[in-house]
Amino acid sequence: TQLDELDRTAQRTRSRPFANLTIAQRQSLVQADLDTLKADRLPPVARCPHVGLALLSHFYGSDAAIDLCYEAQILRENCRPLAMSSRKPLPLARSGRS
Repeated sequence: TQLDELDRTAQRTRSRPFANLTIAQRQSLVQADLDTLKADRLPPVARCPHVGLALLSHFYGSDAAIDLCYEAQILRENCRPLAMSSRKPLPLARSGRS
């Protein structure tokens, strides 16, 4: 229902389906919906009142998000030998994009 509503809003305000909007336009529509929630934290995915918030909660609970936040290969869910536990994690590989 929420995805259908985003599509209807895109059609009404941009005269195009949500999927055909630019990334910035899609972000703007989703952000407007999220702003109405007045959420002050990311709840567990199953308790999120909006699909956009659920996607954020899912991502920020992932290993990839933790690695991005620390800009290092934390690899939270991987086992490392005890001898490596005191070593600083390796930095993330740079993709050349800024």
